[in-house]
Amino acid sequence: MRKSQSGKPVPAPAEEASWTFFTNHGHALLCLAQQPGMLLREVAQTVGITERMVQKIIADLESG
Repeated sequence: MRKSQSGKPVPAPAEEASWTFFTNHGHALLCLAQQPGMLLREVAQTVGITERMVQKIIADLESG
């Protein structure tokens, strides 16, 4: 895992990661739990998926 200038670990970008422990649902939920005011666009960029997919994930989580 890479480190930021402050020395804290930084996760690899989605293009570099070969696998992940969480599903896209888990990643989106984690983003929103950490920063509830995140825009769907920001969640999509962070997770590496489309805004439309983030909308579907949020709908799935709300219905669950």
